[in-house]
Amino acid sequence: MSVHSESSDFKYTCKDAQITCDYEWLHQVEKSFKATVALWEPVNDTSLADRNYTSISSDHQLYKRWLDATNWFSAKCMQMHANEEAQSKGIPLHEVPQIRDIWLARREELGLCPPSKPWNDSPSPPSSPTKLSGSKGKEVD
Repeated sequence: MSVHSESSDFKYTCKDAQITCDYEWLHQVEKSFKATVALWEPVNDTSLADRNYTSISSDHQLYKRWLDATNWFSAKCMQMHANEEAQSKGIPLHEVPQIRDIWLARREELGLCPPSKPWNDSPSPPSSPTKLSGSKGKEVD
């Protein structure tokens, strides 16, 4: 014979409701990430170049790299925000959708190379401080 109390039923009902809310939140995050990435790929939006934010036009050789870097840091920011919100809700981070995975899947679907970190082509900073020569040949720290 099992004993049921109304308080234990209420606890399970509350827990079920919380789990449902968490899954709905995770679904909304994934949906938001997919909608954002869909705007990034393929690049057909030149509205950023048409604004006064930059003098780089959409046909400039660095425009695509500039746009990729902007998207990369936007993705990073969105992921950090989602991770923080998940953590505050008690949702394990491995359950949170990963925008980079969604972006990779979108690019693969379009037959494009994966996005790379915008700083991959930049030279690495020296591991130790170096002395530079000033305009008069004197060493500068």
